[in-house]
Amino acid sequence: MNIDKKFSQIKNAAELSVQEAQHFSDILTEYFRSDRSERFGQYEQDLTKKLPQMFGFLEFNNLIEFAHRYFMFCRTINPKENTDSKQKKISSDVLSPFSKRLKLILEDQKLLPLDYKPKAKNVILQTRHAQTEGAYAPGKQIFALSKALIKNGCKVKVISHGDVDNQFKNLMRIDPNFHVTHKRDLTPFEKLLELRAEATHFEPSGIFTDEELGVLTAAELIGLPSKCFLLSAGFYRTPWYTKILLTEELMTDELRKDKRFHEIPQALVLENLAPPVEESKVFDAKNKLRLEKKFILASFARYEMFSEDYLHFVNDVLEAIDNSIFILAGHNDQTVAKRILKKHDSNGRVRILGPSNISILGHVCDVFLDTFPTTTGYAALESFAKGKPVFTLECDNLGNYRKNRLEELIFKDKSNLVHHLARAANDADYYNTIKLSSLKFIKKVENLEGLANALMSEISF
Repeated sequence: MNIDKKFSQIKNAAELSVQEAQHFSDILTEYFRSDRSERFGQYEQDLTKKLPQMFGFLEFNNLIEFAHRYFMFCRTINPKENTDSKQKKISSDVLSPFSKRLKLILEDQKLLPLDYKPKAKNVILQTRHAQTEGAYAPGKQIFALSKALIKNGCKVKVISHGDVDNQFKNLMRIDPNFHVTHKRDLTPFEKLLELRAEATHFEPSGIFTDEELGVLTAAELIGLPSKCFLLSAGFYRTPWYTKILLTEELMTDELRKDKRFHEIPQALVLENLAPPVEESKVFDAKNKLRLEKKFILASFARYEMFSEDYLHFVNDVLEAIDNSIFILAGHNDQTVAKRILKKHDSNGRVRILGPSNISILGHVCDVFLDTFPTTTGYAALESFAKGKPVFTLECDNLGNYRKNRLEELIFKDKSNLVHHLARAANDADYYNTIKLSSLKFIKKVENLEGLANALMSEISF
C-alpha cells in the first residue's frame, strides 16, 4: 500500500486501529527516508489531529522516539512557518498530548521523585552528541558551556548517548573537573534510569539539555531537586523545564517579558568554528570539485532552507559574476534546488552536494551567501571564523541574527547585494578589507566569562 492510501485510511478512521497506527509510523519513516520531502506537508494537519490517538498505542520507549520524530516533522516540513505562532501550535498539538500520555505511563512505572541536596557547582550537560565538528551544531554550544562553567569553578559532567569527539576527550584528559559519560545503544527507558542514577550520585544544581523533549522531560515530570534548562536551538515553546535559554539571536522583546526565558550570549570557542585544516586537504577538495581559479560562492544549510526565491537569486548571481561557481551543501531533499538551478548545474557552475565536511569545504569558498527569508545560524559564524565574508539580504526573519552579522555586509535589496558580490569577486582590495573585518568581528563570540555569568545566575538556588 502506498503512502497516499495509508494516509487516506488514517484520515477516514473514526478511531485508529493497530493497522492505522502502523501506517502512521510508516508515513513518518518515509518522510525522513525521502530526505524530508516537502510533499509530506499535505499530511501534517490531518495526522496531527490523530496524534493523541496514535500516542495511545505507544509505551515509554516508542513514545519518546516517535514523539521526537513527529516533533521534528512538524518543525521542518515548512521552514517558512518558523514563527512563534507555529511554535505555539506545535506545543499545543504535539507536546501537550505527548505530556499527557507520558504522565500516564510514568504513573504505572511508580518511580519516586529524586531527593538530594543540589551542589551549587555541580552541573550536568545532556546531549545527543558530544562533538564539535560535523552537522550537529549544538555540540559546539555544549563544548563552550563546558569550558565556561569549568572556568567558573564548576564540576561538569556531560552525558552523551551518541558520538564523542577528540575535543571533548582531550578536555576530559586535562581537566579533572570535566567528565564525559558515553553510553550508546541504550533504550530511552535505560537512558532515563541512567540520568536519574547520575543525578543521584552527582547531585547537580542544574541539568542542561539540547533536547526539546526526551528523557530529561520524563525525569523532571517524576521529580528532580535540580533545575532543568533547555539550550534552545530555535524552538522554545516547551511546556516543561525550569528555564529556556535563548541566545541573543532568538530572544525577542515579547519573550523577555516571560521569566521562563533567559538570554545568554552567543558564546562559542573559535577553534571549533574554524578548526585547523591541512592546506593539502583544501587543495584536494578544490581539485576534486574543479574549482581552481574560480570565484567561489557557497551556502551550507538543510536544503529546505534554500527557498525558491533564494535559488532564483543564485541564478542571478551566477549570470552577473563571470568565472564564478556556487556550492550548495547540506542534508535533505535536493529536488527543488536541482530544478531551479538546472541550467547552471548542466553547465558546471553549480555544485549541489549532500552532507559535507564543512571544516574543509568552508575554506574552499571565497564568500558565504546567507539564506533568505530564513537566515542561517552556525554556518555563518563558521564562515566568519574562516575569514570568509558573509553577505546577507535584509529580510523579515533576519531579526536579532543581525547582531551576529557585519552591518556593512547586510544589503537592503538584491541589486545592491549582487553589486557588492561582484565587487568582492573583482576588487582584491575590497575583498581583503571585508575578509579582515570578518575575522575581527567573529572574535566577540568567544565570551566564555559572559556565558558563565549568565548561566550561574540561573543555576543558583
